Amino acid sequence: MSPSPSFAFTAPHQIDVPRFVFHIDILLLILFAVYVVLTLPRALVRLFQPSEFLNGLFLRSGASRASPERSNNARTLGRSGTTTKPDPVRSKSTRTNHTTRTSVDAPEDDKAPQTLQALVIPRARGSQKLHGPPTRVPYWTTIVHPTLAYALNFRVSPGFSFGKLLVLLAYAVIILYACLIQSDPFIDPPRTGFVAVSQIPVAVALAGKTNWLSWLCGVGYEKLNYIHRFAGRVIVITVNVHAVGYLYQWSLTGTLREQLLIPQYVWGLVATCAVDLLFVCTMSFIRNSMYTLFFMVHVICVAILLLAVGLFVFFTIYPKS
Repeated sequence: MSPSPSFAFTAPHQIDVPRFVFHIDILLLILFAVYVVLTLPRALVRLFQPSEFLNGLFLRSGASRASPERSNNARTLGRSGTTTKPDPVRSKSTRTNHTTRTSVDAPEDDKAPQTLQALVIPRARGSQKLHGPPTRVPYWTTIVHPTLAYALNFRVSPGFSFGKLLVLLAYAVIILYACLIQSDPFIDPPRTGFVAVSQIPVAVALAGKTNWLSWLCGVGYEKLNYIHRFAGRVIVITVNVHAVGYLYQWSLTGTLREQLLIPQYVWGLVATCAVDLLFVCTMSFIRNSMYTLFFMVHVICVAILLLAVGLFVFFTIYPKS
């Protein structure tokens, strides 16, 4: 009787997986550095203003800087010559997600054109300083050619441009290359585990509203948040492929119950459950209707994930501990 085939991990080790995945992260950092260089015209204008270095990093309180004359001039003159307050307004969203102000329930006879005095913002007097808008600098795409800017800003879907699509396609190709080159996820599950762990810093670095990546390139966090969401999806997919690869191998060898009693695999299962719960609670219908739940699950699951990954690595290196 021929011996039963062994289903142990027999993937060829021509690639040093930790070093290979480390080089993939270096490539991603290089690509981000290229993006930072391309945003330098706008970033330098911001960084050359000393008052902008810490702007947005701290919460400040104080009196309103609006001039009292401006609030007085906000009133309009009716046709009868009497001073009236402006009509109530409401926000109206457009396809480009900009906000415009439209009058609500204002009778046609009461609508009078605003006077020139009401439209002009008075100059600051004495020691008061009028804080104007920051210097406007176009993107490099506009400087190169307006057609290039139009192509990259073309809306593939609401709030999602063709330029963002190209960035995510490049990101996806790099991740697929890291997971599949000379590897089979069902035979070599450790590869996808390394890829998943390598993308955690990317997702965490772009998670907050004040992060050093946005500060460095002078672009608001909302302009980079789509990369954070995509990195999170990459982590979810690679973690689950990593777990399914191990479960598949243990099922074939009939050692599933014994393996799940080993501490390192227990913590690996905890990390997988935390990632899956995090993914479920970040779906758009939950995020839009129950943002507090979304935020709390984010904080708790990320803390559990980091703890579980740390203990998984610890028991992998020191299995007898």
